[in-house]
Amino acid sequence: MSYDVGQIIYIVSSKKMQVIPFVIAEEVIRKTLSGKDVTYLVKRDSTNKTYNLSDLQGEIFDDIEDVRTSLVSNATAAINKICTSAKKRSISLQAPKSPGESPGVKIPTEDDIKSFVLENGTKVNVSLPDM
Repeated sequence: MSYDVGQIIYIVSSKKMQVIPFVIAEEVIRKTLSGKDVTYLVKRDSTNKTYNLSDLQGEIFDDIEDVRTSLVSNATAAINKICTSAKKRSISLQAPKSPGESPGVKIPTEDDIKSFVLENGTKVNVSLPDM
């Protein structure tokens, strides 16, 4: 990829989990017997220190919106991976069900429910399996 001197680029460093802006400070073109070699030197602050762009670790972007899209995509992928892993682990936590058992609450039948009247006149329904 080619850049213009003065152009702002962004390097997304997954190692440091940050986005670092740089400016293209120099374009060095070397013509040799084997061909043309282009090197870009970049700066990240107002000091005179320059860095060889090819030595920097990370993904290079020339538009901040592309950086944002990449970060959101990477975060979404990581979140999906975490959720998929949690879902797989949760399967081992489920209690095994017997073949004839239906999920949910068992509704008591008429035979299971008995009515009693307490001394104060309060009527109470009691399910015998609960006792």
